[in-house]
Amino acid sequence: MAVGIKLSFVTLLALLLCMPASFLFAQTSCGDIITYEDENDLSSEEIITPIADCDDPFDETTTETTPYTLKIDGITIHEGDTIEVARGGTT
Repeated sequence: MAVGIKLSFVTLLALLLCMPASFLFAQTSCGDIITYEDENDLSSEEIITPIADCDDPFDETTTETTPYTLKIDGITIHEGDTIEVARGGTT
């Protein structure tokens, strides 16, 4: 009987020691985004939204389209392109 009690005590002690470690690895909150029901009236009701993704708190997409095209000397330039321009410049 003493062995069973000792084993239960050791098991209980191990569980108690492991529990705080799980709280240490839990993700902490990044905060909240606070807006107002009427954005022109700061006395209106607050809308509090917890931040779900700390790496992208505003959930913005980075795919931006534009109706414009950049051309230098008739060559269309895209994002990340590298072009050579003559020493005298372009016409």
